[in-house]
Amino acid sequence: MLKYFRKVALLESEIKELKKELEIKADIKRHYYDTFKKFESLDPSPLDSGTRKEYTSKVAGFFNDILNDKLECLIADQKDELSLIAQPEWKQNIIRANINILNLLLDWGVSMQSECMGSTQEDSEAEDRIKKIIT
Repeated sequence: MLKYFRKVALLESEIKELKKELEIKADIKRHYYDTFKKFESLDPSPLDSGTRKEYTSKVAGFFNDILNDKLECLIADQKDELSLIAQPEWKQNIIRANINILNLLLDWGVSMQSECMGSTQEDSEAEDRIKKIIT
């Protein structure tokens, strides 16, 4: 009978520890969620058209000259690392996440280039219309 009470007491203490651990994990989850929400609203991209054109042209230039090649190199390095045999699953997941983030940066750079080209084309079309009106 004494063994039974000891087992019950041991199980109760394990339950308390698991509840504490669960509370800690819930706090961490809330913290990351709140942090994500804060950063989601802190996008530094300007929204007004004049500043936006300047921003996209700077980003597109940097992306075209430097960042695009570097990102593609980093993705290739990560894919090589991922192809190595006998890696634990957690390491493979980290590498996959790295590749995903690098691809997101590539997509962002391409979208900035497209936006810059679009605004440049709109500006040249507007200039052409003005020239036709003047002449």
